[in-house]
Formats: sequence, structure tokens, C-alpha cells
Amino acid sequence: MAQQRTMTKPTAGRLATPFFMKEFANMGQKNFDTMMGLQKEILDAVYDINQQWILGINAEATLASELFTKLVAARSIPDAVSACQDCGSRQLEILAEQSRGLMAASERIVPRLGNGFKGRRHLRASPSLVPSAPGSTVNAQSHEKSEGRHAAA
Repeated sequence: MAQQRTMTKPTAGRLATPFFMKEFANMGQKNFDTMMGLQKEILDAVYDINQQWILGINAEATLASELFTKLVAARSIPDAVSACQDCGSRQLEILAEQSRGLMAASERIVPRLGNGFKGRRHLRASPSLVPSAPGSTVNAQSHEKSEGRHAAA
């Protein structure tokens, strides 16, 4: 006996219309564009941090070379102490410059990370996309009012 296959209509057929598919695609594109922009800003800040780190390493290498040159040329203990003190103060200046650069970069990154996920209403399905059960009294206006209550809390 051959089995017969019966085709059934999907229960959420309303969601398969081209209008809703286009709205979902637009929602996905907005999310993608937002995340790509956020990623670009973060990578730009990381690139700046990397450049500052490289400049700091080069400055410290130059400082160490200068210290060794001065120590070799020193003819007395006071000359060697002076060279070490100069090196120490210059090293503190380099450290301060690196700290300022790191703070500036983190001030660029941190707010964008926090704001990148706030107020992103387009991540949720719009009320027109939420299927309601037949005979249900829930409509888009009551859905928006409840969204407003949740957002205010």
C-alpha cells in the first residue's frame, strides 16, 4: 500500500510574505551595519594603542642605549649616578606618555562598547511582525505601550 503525503500550510504563513521577509532583512542589515561600525571603531582604537606601544618600546630602547653610552663614558661615581637619575626621570616621562595614550584610547573604546548595545530597538521584532492568535485582543498599540513600560523601568 502506497503512503500518501499530504501538504499542510505553515501555521505562521503570514510571516512568509515578501513584506515581512524584507523587513527582517532590513532589520538584519541594520544590525550588521551597526556591529561593523562598532568593530571598525574598536579596531582603529586598538591600532592606535599598538602604535603608541611601539613608539614607547622604541623610546625605551633608545633610552637604554643612551644610558649605557653615558655609563661607559662616566669617569666617576657621581657621573654614573647622574646618568642613572637622568635615565630614571626620562623613563617616568615615557611611562606617563604611554599612560595618557592608553587612557585616551580607552576613553574612545569604552563608551562605544556600552552604547553599542543600548537603545537598539531594531533588534527586537516590530509589533507588526508578532503573530497574534486568532481571536486575540492584543494589537500593536498595546504591545508598544507595554514596551514603553519596560523601557521606563
